[in-house]
Amino acid sequence: AVDSATFPNALLAVSATTGALDGTFDADIDFAGATVNDIVRDGSGGMYVGGNFTRVGGTNRTGVAVVHPVTGVATAPTPTNSYTPVLALDINESGTRLFGAVGGVGNHVVSWNTTTGLRNWRQWADGDVQAVAHHRDTVYFGFHEGFEGDAQLRLLAADATTGALDQRFRPTWDRFWGVHALSASDD
Repeated sequence: AVDSATFPNALLAVSATTGALDGTFDADIDFAGATVNDIVRDGSGGMYVGGNFTRVGGTNRTGVAVVHPVTGVATAPTPTNSYTPVLALDINESGTRLFGAVGGVGNHVVSWNTTTGLRNWRQWADGDVQAVAHHRDTVYFGFHEGFEGDAQLRLLAADATTGALDQRFRPTWDRFWGVHALSASDD
């Protein structure tokens, strides 16, 4: 457990070999109730964090932020139209689109442009979107409670560019809480 008096930050970096705290990394994510739920990196070194926070480095960042992987300083762009909490993140192979699973009052899967931070599209669910995975131009997203009133849906697939739902991919579930983690492959 991390003591908030000793480490007043929701995101820390440690050495992969020794486990020692990296004192040069300081993301300065507000700690009072803040969580970091997911971290993804793109191929060029960008680092994206999602969670239940509203400020990073003294600037407004609602649920999702881009931080420098060495210093932890918040960098551009600022993803727009974001909600908190962001429960999961994924990124496409080229690093041009960031995908977020949003809970709370947000309840949607969202795509952001990683160059501008602008939202590309979103799909609303009836409950928290808890998981997201990108694979070959498709974004899979898992949620609870249902989708558009259909209480058996917990997992859907959307076109990564447009957000249009794949009407052929509609597995049904018999449990309320639905999908919490995803991984996608050719298999």
